[in-house]
Amino acid sequence: MIKSLQNHNITLMDRVEDLENRSRRTNIRILNVPEGSESGKATVMFVSKMLMEALGTNLFEKPPELE
Repeated sequence: MIKSLQNHNITLMDRVEDLENRSRRTNIRILNVPEGSESGKATVMFVSKMLMEALGTNLFEKPPELE
């Protein structure tokens, strides 16, 4: 009984780790942006415009929509 529960726990932990890793794949990390750079603007809009400026209009015709 204990061995069965241990195996089940290992399986569940593996599944949780897999799901956490999959959820991170769609995230990006933005480094070296000083705290408060958005100067009172909505953070989502600030990041959207920053991405457009950094990556150029070749990639984005308009600022990307972010969640």
